[in-house]
Amino acid sequence: MAYRACLSIAAGSTLRCRRRGGICRFGNCLFPERHIGRCSSFQPCCSR
Repeated sequence: MAYRACLSIAAGSTLRCRRRGGICRFGNCLFPERHIGRCSSFQPCCSR
């Protein structure tokens, strides 16, 4: 049950990132992107 909650939180963060015009990356944002939020603890949300 906790696993499902984690998946729904992660999916919500990904959708929130896309609504802000960003993309989820593993590690760091690539140049010239900039960090605008978090998709998960290991994935930053980077603007395009």
